[in-house]
Parts: sequence; structure tokens; C-alpha cells
Amino acid sequence: MRILIADDHALLRQSLRGALDTISDFQVVAEADSSHSCLQQAQISKPDIVLLDITMPGRDALETIGDLLKLDPGMGILMCTAQPNDVFAVRFLKAGARGYFRKTGDFEDLIHAIRRIGQGGRYISLELAEQLAASLVDEDSGSPHDRLSGRELQVLRLIATGQTTSDIAAELFLSPKTVSTYRTRILEKLDLKTTADLILYALRAGLTEHALGPESPKASEEEG
Repeated sequence: MRILIADDHALLRQSLRGALDTISDFQVVAEADSSHSCLQQAQISKPDIVLLDITMPGRDALETIGDLLKLDPGMGILMCTAQPNDVFAVRFLKAGARGYFRKTGDFEDLIHAIRRIGQGGRYISLELAEQLAASLVDEDSGSPHDRLSGRELQVLRLIATGQTTSDIAAELFLSPKTVSTYRTRILEKLDLKTTADLILYALRAGLTEHALGPESPKASEEEG
């Protein structure tokens, strides 16, 4: 199985490559540190499997999935995340990814996920499967941020980390004006007023690495 590792952390890529290359039927054929380089390397190396980090510089992960599948509809894409929650999992799977894996999982589980996808199957953890089943039973389980597009979710998450409009624009290769437009749309869709409201919402909804509980103190109302 030919594997492309797409992650913006060089040490993680190198460590993962070294581990995967010890598996007799695996061959890491390329690495990428952004969505743009991921697409370039996929065109050149023609991988069977792409290990795709959900947060990389460049295009939104949902858009990257679409770009990769345009190159090869049969390409197996395994989303990899360090996030402690799975709020984006369903979106990625609906977009065409064949699996969703937490980086905190065991290496043996990753091997199993890659092999399963390489054989044409799909992979999600038992924990995530239970969450998805529960959401199907509960018709009222939808959240306001489910109305956001993939790019809007990405911008919201970056706002929640305290990045400025200029920082976000540079990271996503967008103009500051475009980022401001996304921010306005997000505020409207979530029925919020300020950047502080957005940050607090994202934290409480578990959209960042540092989630807040419902009793957490209110964030500053100063605009970012």
C-alpha cells in the first residue's frame, strides 16, 4: 500500500514514516505539510492511502478531500486529528473520507485502519460509532454550528485560538477582507454579536483543544 502522510508537524511526519516503513506491505511514498503540497504530492506519487491531518495551512480539509478524490475517486483518505472531540467527523465522512482516526490512538489501531481502508472498507473507532448512533436516535442533537460551511468552521476555530484577521488570512491564503466576511457570516448564523461571543461559543461547543464547561467564566467582550 502506497501511503502519503499529510501533516504540518515535521517531527510527527518523520516519526510516523519511520514506523510505517517497518510494515512489510506499507510504503510511504510522499509527505506534505499543507493542503497545496498534499495535492501536488498526490498527483506525483499516486498514493493508495492519504493520512490527512484535519488542520493544515491552505485549503479547508473538506475542500482538500474533494480535490484528492477528483484526482482519484478510489483514493482512500483517513482523517487524522489531535482534537479531543469528533464534531467534524460526520462532515469528513460525508465528503468522501473513508476513515477518522485520533492521533492519541494506538499504532496497532492505525495499522488496522490503513489496511481496512486499503481493502475498500471504512474505519471509525467504536467510541465514535456509538456517538454517531446516538446522534441518529436523537433528532434534536444538531448544533447551531452544523449550519456553518467547512471553511466557516475552520475560520471559527482559528478565531477561537485568538488569531487576528491578518493571521488567519495568511494561514488560509485568503485576503483579510474575505476573512472578515466569513466572520460576519458566522456571527449571523450563530446569532452572536462579538468576537468574544464566538470564542466562548467555540470553547463551549468543543471546537478547540481547550473546551469550556457551561459554568466557565464569560470571556472578555473586547473585539479581537
